[in-house]
Amino acid sequence: MKKSRILSLLLAAALLCGCGAKKTESTAPEKTETISIPAATAAPEPTATPEPTAAPTPEITWSDGVHADVDFDDMAWEIYDMTLFNERCEQLSRTEDAGEAEELYRWLAGEYNKLRTYSELVWIDFYASNGEDAEISDACQQIDDMLSEAGDTLFAALAFALEGPVRRELTAVMGEENARSYVGYEEMSERESYLWNRETELELRYNELVDRTDISEPSLNYQLGRIFLDLVKIRNELAELNGYDTYAEYAYEMSYGRDYTPEDAARLCEQIKPYARKYYADCYYCDVFQEDIGYFSAGELMDMLSEYAPRISPEAAAAQRYMEDHGLYLIESMNLISGLGYTTTLPAYNAPFLYNSLYGNVYDVTSMFHEFGHYYDAFVNPEPDPLGSYGSYDIYEIHSTSLEALTCGWYDEIFGEEADKARIYCLDSLIDNVVSGCIYDEFQQYVYAHPDMSPDDVNKAYRDISASYGVSFRSASGAYYWMYVSHNFESPFYYISYAVSTLASLQVWALAEKDRDAAIELYNDIVSRGAFDDTYCELVRDVGLKLFTEDLDACFRDAYTALDDLCRRYDAGQMAA
Repeated sequence: MKKSRILSLLLAAALLCGCGAKKTESTAPEKTETISIPAATAAPEPTATPEPTAAPTPEITWSDGVHADVDFDDMAWEIYDMTLFNERCEQLSRTEDAGEAEELYRWLAGEYNKLRTYSELVWIDFYASNGEDAEISDACQQIDDMLSEAGDTLFAALAFALEGPVRRELTAVMGEENARSYVGYEEMSERESYLWNRETELELRYNELVDRTDISEPSLNYQLGRIFLDLVKIRNELAELNGYDTYAEYAYEMSYGRDYTPEDAARLCEQIKPYARKYYADCYYCDVFQEDIGYFSAGELMDMLSEYAPRISPEAAAAQRYMEDHGLYLIESMNLISGLGYTTTLPAYNAPFLYNSLYGNVYDVTSMFHEFGHYYDAFVNPEPDPLGSYGSYDIYEIHSTSLEALTCGWYDEIFGEEADKARIYCLDSLIDNVVSGCIYDEFQQYVYAHPDMSPDDVNKAYRDISASYGVSFRSASGAYYWMYVSHNFESPFYYISYAVSTLASLQVWALAEKDRDAAIELYNDIVSRGAFDDTYCELVRDVGLKLFTEDLDACFRDAYTALDDLCRRYDAGQMAA
């Protein structure tokens, strides 16, 4: 079955906490007996959920860098009426009038982005309510189903129009590259549509269950394990319907547009294991992780951004001001909102939005700068296609993890006498990105290749694969930890992006240790290129960094050695306790 890559990519973006072309997410628990997940791919204090009324849609010329002068509090979602949209898609597919085709295209693109924006807004409300509002949960399902239907209908109409008498004129309006991506698009079959909708249902069910405290952990593991395995079967079938032998191949190419293969990632995972075993033996249980380094409130974190964004670049400072002035953020304790961090764009407003739940420890600093790295990129690199663009998720994560790495250089100012301890946390977070990225990719590749497993089999696979990296579980429940990592359910095969991006970012860190100004200049160069024009390997080579496929030691060694030295100093009592 022929399927345009563009819908697959836009729907894949929906896996990342709702729908959106530019979105990343992460989690960052404290050190535990299993694997810590450092903040990695989100306002004022939470307000009442907005009434589902129509959101004003400003007139924006796409890709011109204009960000709407609209406050987040004035944005709202609604359940969209598809009647006129579907009628105009049909009209576009058969028109022979070039002027009419252009007018229809512009209207439909605007309406499609309005619907994308409703999806983003309702998912923000869903996470802000900690997934506990049934009405909002139902709206997430409805709006995302509509978005899938709208994209499928619109892209099929464009495919017809681009093969008809208005082809030349419509291509001139859309741009040749954008137009080419829709040619030959085929509408989803009923089976595909069912599978996409069922996937969303299961993801919502996961979010409803995962934070339940009235269910024993073994029972929760069984229930979430069944959801996970159902998702595996659904996604394997989607890959098969689209002509792929495995879902890993489908996800790497169609969902994330990678220029390296699952086999390349598997080789990286094997090569990282000797480092990982040393990391878990020598660094992971450093005594510093028993210390409370410091707590920063949401207001203090925002003040921190306003202090340091101008040191990155004038554009970063402008992004920070825009975010704060328009309330385009939600930062709150994980006890009050869903425990994750992500950054997305509200397409109708060309407005990035940052969501970050706080753990009340040093990781809040790293996660705040991580998410702002995404925000900075989204602010300076608007989507080039008004119907939603996809870029390299691996490059998006370089934007975020590199800013984490650069932030270490400001720790003397931020943490004072605790700076070296905080640097252990910072470097550990980055090293753990690489190791956990490999663990979860290997885990997912194994499960998707063995879809007839039981939940107990999944637990055993997670335990065995983790152990091969040197993880030592101190209790039986450690084998359940995979179920708390939302990526396994909502964005399969995303996690390797944290690993490969951080291998580039660690080189930015190493440069900053020698020449901080040069490192900041390199970082701004990387961000200025965006993630739409280059693939991961192209960008890394072009800016003069090493690829993990060519020289892993050059990517990883310096930062790991620095972390090991810091941990040894602390454990030997050579650092202020």
